[in-house]
Amino acid sequence: MRHVLVLTPQDALRCLRAARRVRPQLRPGAAMEVIEAEVLRGLHAFSGSELCDALQSFVRLKAQEPELLQSLGEAFSIQRNSMAPKQLSSALMSLARLQLREGPLFNEVVPEIVRDIVGYSHRDLSLCLWAMAKAQQKDLRLAHRVQQLYCEGQNSRSLQPMDVSMLLWSFSRLQWHAHPELLGRLLGCAVKHTLYDLCRHLFD
Repeated sequence: MRHVLVLTPQDALRCLRAARRVRPQLRPGAAMEVIEAEVLRGLHAFSGSELCDALQSFVRLKAQEPELLQSLGEAFSIQRNSMAPKQLSSALMSLARLQLREGPLFNEVVPEIVRDIVGYSHRDLSLCLWAMAKAQQKDLRLAHRVQQLYCEGQNSRSLQPMDVSMLLWSFSRLQWHAHPELLGRLLGCAVKHTLYDLCRHLFD
């Protein structure tokens, strides 16, 4: 508290990241208020990776204040055009976990993901689709484009178990009737990984 006047937003962000590793009952309330306020003050000056760190920290801290969530959503809307796919997908996941369900925020970002989808990894796409489903957004353009991508030859066999789980859960939550070919590939990946893990545990 004695040094708060010399804290930069980046200093405050480092403090916020550290605080999320401290048990809630041990976090000093007055200091946390100052740290959070300084992070919010610097949101619009943060880089994409710093904004992702801030969002992840507020997720861990279980932030719920409407004004805070609104500020986070606004900062993402301003910076999303300059964020790399990995950063954007991570930010979307955090916003969904914070239960920020502002329609325009998700509706505006979907066309951009669909447009630039070639630059997204399997994990990026899985996270984006998971965030849409978690936030209960019924915009199915992304689900349609992901299905089209994998059915047209994108190597779905390199999907990791977590990616497969997120895609299947997202399709179910969005009530998206996946093409039988895509569904078969995803279920095949799930079975393959399950058998691999079973054999590994048996012979370890």
